[in-house]
Amino acid sequence: MDFYANHPVLLIGSSDPPELDWDNAPACSDGKHIVVQTRGQTALIRVSIWNCAMPVIGDVVFDGVLNVEGSRVCVADVENLTRWVTGLVPSGSQRVVVCVDDPGRASRVHVGFGLGDRSLPLTAVARHPLLLVRVAPEGQLLRPNELGLILDGHDSPLARLAAAIKVLACRWRTGSGPTRSTFA
Repeated sequence: MDFYANHPVLLIGSSDPPELDWDNAPACSDGKHIVVQTRGQTALIRVSIWNCAMPVIGDVVFDGVLNVEGSRVCVADVENLTRWVTGLVPSGSQRVVVCVDDPGRASRVHVGFGLGDRSLPLTAVARHPLLLVRVAPEGQLLRPNELGLILDGHDSPLARLAAAIKVLACRWRTGSGPTRSTFA
């Protein structure tokens, strides 16, 4: 999701207003909200919500517990002018990891729910280096999920295109992809 924030303070968590004072730290929490400092009004901010698996991208600015009420997570600027709510995560207290590209002035925010400490390499494309993925403690990555993470794990459209070409090239060489006549 990309959105234009009216204020450089991004809230993640409950849709209720936060009850915390924060300094100029890149992120902090009150148990129901995570506050992340972003670049605000200058350009779009990309926020990616992940559940049980998340690419290892950027600097970790928050690694702690968040209480999710009613399976709903709200992402909004502090003035609540821009707001997005999703029901993708289970209710209750769970570990959340927030990674950003530029601590204190983030333009890319990755929020992972239900993650463990274990990172796995993506193996769906043989002989091509791909990003690491942090997974849930008992998590495993199925091949379709790996392919989705390969394409979603890049902020740049050019990087996504390069990853897609690697996937197709590997499948073409191994014979598991489309035949040459398909592209004629």
